[in-house]
Amino acid sequence: MKSFLPHLKSDHKGQSFMELAVVAGVLLLLLVGMVEISVLLNQYVTLVDAAREGARRGSSGQVDPYTSTYSVNNEFFTDIDRVIEGVSEPENAGALDPILLNHTTDDIIITFYRVHNGVIEATFGPWSKYSTHTSQVTNADVTASLSGSAPDSAVLVVEIFYDYHQLLNMPIFSNVIPDPIPVHTYAIMPLSKAKPTPVTP
Repeated sequence: MKSFLPHLKSDHKGQSFMELAVVAGVLLLLLVGMVEISVLLNQYVTLVDAAREGARRGSSGQVDPYTSTYSVNNEFFTDIDRVIEGVSEPENAGALDPILLNHTTDDIIITFYRVHNGVIEATFGPWSKYSTHTSQVTNADVTASLSGSAPDSAVLVVEIFYDYHQLLNMPIFSNVIPDPIPVHTYAIMPLSKAKPTPVTP
């Protein structure tokens, strides 16, 4: 065949190498993307779970949200934060473990609302751990969560802001997707002890 078509040898020289280079580049991009998205999703699930754990702790009523009638108990907020971030001792890791929040870019925001006749009557907070963000949960979000609730109730909102720094940080991916990637999660739960008629301890 080569003797009849000698030009094929020179025309197709290096073609397989070029095809391999193109395919390898696409496969590398897909591989990097899969790794980055997988790690991001894993951390996102951890953040969502941590926000829920914190909201569940606040909703459980173990710490009263008020120190006296309609006066906020700061221990209520810090108790929720301890559940989320843990304390300094390694054996008391929080729900965020192994994620560590950066006090210059990340934040935990806790707010609770007193609702009377289905309308938000008062807002307590937002309490911010690191004061790097403002609450992104609107009154409309809170009101939407009240559908079917009693006319007089209360709602607790726990938000977590986190900057995800790309694991591989390769230009083929980081040039398209911002680094860090801002992540915001929140949980909304009822807070019976913050109803319009709180019990004074």
